[in-house]
Amino acid sequence: MTAVGSAASPLVPQQPSASDPPAPSLEAGSKRRTEMPPSESNPAASASTSSSCTSSSSSSSPTGGGGTPAKMARLAPGPGGASTPKPAPGKPPAEKLSFELTESGVKRYNICGMRFEVTTEYELTRAVGQGANGLVCSGCNLKSGKRVAIKKIPRAFEIDTDCKRLLREIKMLRHLRHANVLSLLDILPPSGRREEWKDVYIVSELMDTDLHYVIHSKQPLSEAHTRYFLYQILSGMRSVHARNVLHRDLKPGNVLVNKNCDVKICDFGLARGMADSGEAEKQRDMTEYVVTRWYRAPELLVDNPGYSTAIDVWAVGCIFAEMIGRKALFPGTDYLDQLRRIIDVLGTPSDDDLAFMTNEQAVAFLRSLPLRPGKRWEELFPDVSPQAAELLSMMLTFNPADRCTMEDALMSRYLAPLRLGRPLPPLESDDVDTSYESVDGERIREWIHEEMQQMRAQQPQ
Repeated sequence: MTAVGSAASPLVPQQPSASDPPAPSLEAGSKRRTEMPPSESNPAASASTSSSCTSSSSSSSPTGGGGTPAKMARLAPGPGGASTPKPAPGKPPAEKLSFELTESGVKRYNICGMRFEVTTEYELTRAVGQGANGLVCSGCNLKSGKRVAIKKIPRAFEIDTDCKRLLREIKMLRHLRHANVLSLLDILPPSGRREEWKDVYIVSELMDTDLHYVIHSKQPLSEAHTRYFLYQILSGMRSVHARNVLHRDLKPGNVLVNKNCDVKICDFGLARGMADSGEAEKQRDMTEYVVTRWYRAPELLVDNPGYSTAIDVWAVGCIFAEMIGRKALFPGTDYLDQLRRIIDVLGTPSDDDLAFMTNEQAVAFLRSLPLRPGKRWEELFPDVSPQAAELLSMMLTFNPADRCTMEDALMSRYLAPLRLGRPLPPLESDDVDTSYESVDGERIREWIHEEMQQMRAQQPQ
């Protein structure tokens, strides 16, 4: 889905001078599908898209566009990098997708053999992703000229679990307003009565690709790229945690990226609100099966009943390491293999490290493993800088109590070049209303319908 519209800049950088290096960008055509971790793939991240509409988007980078940090992080084409191809002289432009106008006044397209219906203010460009949860198309809002992504969730109300996940994502994306969190722009109304509503269409910002594709492509990634991507991920998650929300499924495929290296965190379908840190004991009902296995923190792997924002910090640390090494840090084949891989890198946990664990069988298993001294980050990544190694050690600790926070990571020496000596911006800290978690059945449909009506009422006429 694609970044449209600007957002408030958390940093006010120095203006570039004539001596600054030229601003880079991601190479065109650098995306390449590779092996995904054991989880459902994310269709929200699209291939590079083009549209007949004129995009009105502007940079949503934390530097406010044009500042020194953005210049440092925008990626220049590497050797042999191709620019976006231009149409051959005299070649007619690509045909628009055909549609029929139904009696109820909606545009009906046939895309990938699937019926796709949108209201008249939208025009579809192409299919950009398909997964178990639905089909995603790029398009354009004809009123605003903004490029958008429209996702169809077919038969959205048949299974309560899937329906609840959809409602949760809608509520989260509407509330978690931040430059580095994907924005939900619209929910299309049903063509008939609410009781007959089957397929749900949600409209969001359109992004060029996701971080998984970037990492596993031939796109050159310098330390400046990694630093800038990480800064934005941490900034977005700092805002999410300030609202007492856990993402619980952070991975490169859920970090969307534009060619100018703007980052948006997406897929909050497994997110949960949590109580204040002083009430952490109340979080005993949260399930273990969260976060794709390769990015799952040790406390989740050992089925610990209570956990905190530290699970998201671990996941971001794994993403950071994957950007440095261009491959997953802990690609376990099952949860036991996952634990072994973690211990091979971090070393055998001490008794103090195991004190947080309440699963006695898991403790016995870990103590039965051969002693491991652990590895230095420089052994795994020969070119890693001392500052990057220091931050990896802060984020990837076996004991969640020893893990840094998102704010600690932002204040690390590694990210000092992007802070420019300035403090982090203040954040909104109002909690997300999670009362919907207790509803099911037809009431979920009613909640989603109410969300749709509220969003439609806020649309400019």
